[in-house]
Amino acid sequence: MKRLVYIFVGLLVVLVLLIAAIAILYFRGFLGGGECTFADDVDHVCAESIVHGCESHTCEEDCVYYVVPEGDKDSDDYYIPKPKAKIKIGLPSEVTSVFEDDIIIFSFSNSAVVEKKDNIYNIKYPSYNAEIGFFVKEMVDLDLEIYNFENEITVHEKQGAYINANIIEDSESEMYGVLCYLEGNKIATSSQFFITDSTNYFVSGGLEFNTSINPEIEVQNNIMKQEILQFINSFKWSSIPK
Repeated sequence: MKRLVYIFVGLLVVLVLLIAAIAILYFRGFLGGGECTFADDVDHVCAESIVHGCESHTCEEDCVYYVVPEGDKDSDDYYIPKPKAKIKIGLPSEVTSVFEDDIIIFSFSNSAVVEKKDNIYNIKYPSYNAEIGFFVKEMVDLDLEIYNFENEITVHEKQGAYINANIIEDSESEMYGVLCYLEGNKIATSSQFFITDSTNYFVSGGLEFNTSINPEIEVQNNIMKQEILQFINSFKWSSIPK
């Protein structure tokens, strides 16, 4: 009887030692204790310096590793979020230049570049991936031009844009028109305008980005709204005496 007890106790000791050995190997990472986070999980990084279970992948390419201190090996929380990068956006230069041809005159920031092809003008702001684009045409039918402009605004309104219209009127400078600010998400533009002297010329254009208006370009959009307002305030007809 005593012999059976000794055998049972011996087996029990062996079993305890075996369990302890397995536990030690597991926590040291030899039995697949690590995990792999692949490149599509851009918000997290892998937490094991040596990752098992990634044999079919090139871990240097697919995983970004974070070496966990030895004392933290038994932690279940192996993932840390990457902080989102913030881009510093500066304001346009307050120093301005003047563009003038035989029809129009306007000022623009030295942070911008003016390009003209035929009757199409573009004031480009490379830092914001934006531009103020407009055309100048000789007047044929003022009512038709205004009708076409209103139709363009209506299209944006049907796409969910809120329209804030501002009247442009300066009889001394023979400037009449409308500046429309458009508020909304994923709309094509946030500002459109037309300017006319009511008899000879009609100018129409707006603010353009290389993407739709969205929260990610909110700062650039607000800056460019101020730029388009300054453009209109500086706009003159070349035929009007200075």
